[in-house]
Amino acid sequence: MKKNKPEKKKGSKKKLLLIAAAVVIIGAAALSGNSGNKANTGSAETETVKTPEYENVSNSEYVRDGKKCIAYRVSVSSDPTDDELTAVFNDVCNDDYYLHTVWFYSSSELASGGNSYDVAMLEETAAGSDPVITRK
Repeated sequence: MKKNKPEKKKGSKKKLLLIAAAVVIIGAAALSGNSGNKANTGSAETETVKTPEYENVSNSEYVRDGKKCIAYRVSVSSDPTDDELTAVFNDVCNDDYYLHTVWFYSSSELASGGNSYDVAMLEETAAGSDPVITRK
């Protein structure tokens, strides 16, 4: 005569799955740093930087390491911070060129001539790297 398996095993499997799911969720929350205690996380909080008003006046290609690069002449409004200049750099340099240089000017008139930048220059020194900022 065959014995029927007790129904307890199905319930045990469900409980085990629920416990495993809870452990995964708690572990994921702990790893993501959502514990509410930001003092001990050791990571810097990032804040969104608003891109200031700017005009891409002109651009020109150049070659470095045998690869096409590009330089932009951009006029910016007001007195931008380094973070704001970087935001404009990232916005302007959304292309497939190897390296980028952005010269920042205080007016479109200065940017359209052969003048040296009067605000700042941001230059990518290696593909995909953060730009180096040089201010006047």
